[in-house]
Amino acid sequence: MIIRPVELKDCGSIHTIEKAASAFPWSHDAIALELSNPHGFNFIAQDDERKICGFIFSIIVTDELSIHNIATHPEFQRRGIARHLLETTIEWARGRGAANAYLEVRSRNNRAIDLYQKSGFTITSIRKNYYSGDHDDALLMHKRIDLIV
Repeated sequence: MIIRPVELKDCGSIHTIEKAASAFPWSHDAIALELSNPHGFNFIAQDDERKICGFIFSIIVTDELSIHNIATHPEFQRRGIARHLLETTIEWARGRGAANAYLEVRSRNNRAIDLYQKSGFTITSIRKNYYSGDHDDALLMHKRIDLIV
């Protein structure tokens, strides 16, 4: 598996993954907007045949890493790709002075919550009925990343 920075030409493949992996996918325009953010640090995972199989979107503001989206195509799930993307992003952010990482996740997304907790994130608060569509709660999660354990 190869992890590399996202390029604008990857937008279509990312949108395909997003539609396949999420019940409430980001639009193509939302993905393109995220990729145009000058503070964004986004990575994709490619398999040995260079097929894009996952992605992560994040930004650093002052000393905080904010993870906006992470997904793996269903045919590649349960292979550690999301964990590898998350670890790569955290290491990259730590190297640029980030002290804390934050994300939010749907409260019903048990697989993602499990990944984040195994990666050292803890739930810090809940936003009730946060998401449109299904009115799911958002769990806000945090991990201190400037300390190497």
